[in-house]
Amino acid sequence: MVWTMSEIIKPRVMQKLQEEIRRRVKGKASVEESDIAQMPYVKLVVKEALRLHSTVPFLLTRECVKQCQIGGYDIYLGTRVLINAWGIGRDPKVWTETAFVFNPERLENAELDRSEMIPFGGVRRACPASSVATQVVEFTIANLFYFFDWQLSSGMKNQELDMEEVGSLIVVRKTPLCLRVIAFVQHGVVDYLPLWIICQRYVGLEKEDAIVDYLPEICGPRERGWSIP
Repeated sequence: MVWTMSEIIKPRVMQKLQEEIRRRVKGKASVEESDIAQMPYVKLVVKEALRLHSTVPFLLTRECVKQCQIGGYDIYLGTRVLINAWGIGRDPKVWTETAFVFNPERLENAELDRSEMIPFGGVRRACPASSVATQVVEFTIANLFYFFDWQLSSGMKNQELDMEEVGSLIVVRKTPLCLRVIAFVQHGVVDYLPLWIICQRYVGLEKEDAIVDYLPEICGPRERGWSIP
């Protein structure tokens, strides 16, 4: 969620995303799960975020069960193999020289095989919850950008946003993502609304839901209780 929000905050992407969401959901009290199927750009945004920021940089270790050759290299029986999901998602041979650029449109009508983007693993050992996890992120993003407008805090410009990564088993932002949230005028005014209440009231999540554990990272220490004008 944090990495997805970091990429969406770019004006071009956010404007196009909000236009699609608010056009599809216009007149409704909130986004419904059935609405997501009619939001192709939301799906492209989440998929592109997973390409650049896979769930884990390396998949679980595999062991070669018979000798084989891959890319001209001999892989012997019993060799332990690490799959670099982070590198696969940014391979310039597949994604061209713009592999490090967040561009959801690149995935529109794209025909990818199972090896070109594997944020949840692949084939028989793929994460069984990948479909549900993706749907939860899509639904959460749709609600957050339906009810609220978002800005970088403290007058920061987009080109100043630090996207440096740190970590090993899990890659996270080196610096916290601090965003200012503004209630969409259609839905009135709310003052000092804690983030978990936003999730509960507008996204339909309970406080103890797992996704809420990630969302507080979106706001900085001084904005833990957000002031929504």
